[in-house]
Amino acid sequence: MEIKSWSLVACFAILLGGLSGCSSSGNFDTYYSEIGPQPYFSADVRKAVVVETLDLESTLRRFLSDGYVLIGEAYFEGDWVSRVKAIEQAEKVGAVLVISASDYMGKKENRYSFNVPVSSTSYHSGSLYTGSGYASYSGSTTTISSQKVSGVYAVGQYKQRALFLAREEDVKHEGV
Repeated sequence: MEIKSWSLVACFAILLGGLSGCSSSGNFDTYYSEIGPQPYFSADVRKAVVVETLDLESTLRRFLSDGYVLIGEAYFEGDWVSRVKAIEQAEKVGAVLVISASDYMGKKENRYSFNVPVSSTSYHSGSLYTGSGYASYSGSTTTISSQKVSGVYAVGQYKQRALFLAREEDVKHEGV
């Protein structure tokens, strides 16, 4: 099957420069951008599949030559986002294949602080003279306060990119 030239141009523009912005947080639907013709939606929606790769460019070329068309992409930087979210986005836009890649950028330290309740109970007893004799007593006092707990934890940071593809036969063509 012949690869459409507009599809190749769009693919390489994405791979070389990235057509979307990046952010310190986000996910596949927030940073999704449409590219090229969009798929028809039918009642018979197929489950999307994710292919994780180290070589986005050659994996994309292979699927384009197998009859897939690039319809969109997402790119962002930040905390790891599950590929389940990529599948959800694929199904929203009619993609049946997601090619994803990620690069580890390091760790980001986050701080936390919260208060935990602390109770303290004092017991006391004794006796006292009332003029007509001695009386004994006993009791307790409970005081509730809080104690601050603080700490640091690290979260991995990643550059995450996903390319969304549909089958050629499912894509709208101009003038049709």
